[in-house]
Amino acid sequence: MLGSLSSEARKAAASGAHLDIEFLRVGPDDRIERSGAAAAGEEVAVVLEGHLHVDAAEESYDLSVGEGIIIPPGEGSIWQSANGGLLYRVIVHPHTTRE
Repeated sequence: MLGSLSSEARKAAASGAHLDIEFLRVGPDDRIERSGAAAAGEEVAVVLEGHLHVDAAEESYDLSVGEGIIIPPGEGSIWQSANGGLLYRVIVHPHTTRE
């Protein structure tokens, strides 16, 4: 279970067999990168506070509160913010299979 993310915290996360869930506080000088390796799963992200810029799949987007993005498997991402923000993201593990 995730607790609340205080303003001093940088990240709250939970991981499981099928996905990773993160709340990330992105500061003005932060650059949060996720590899675009073949093993990188689908990324689903929503901005909860502030405005964030993301570069993914050879495109760039400026997102504000309530806006989100789905980044396909195998694509990386780079998140930045001029004034800071809070990001919620889920990364689905690509190796997940049903039995």
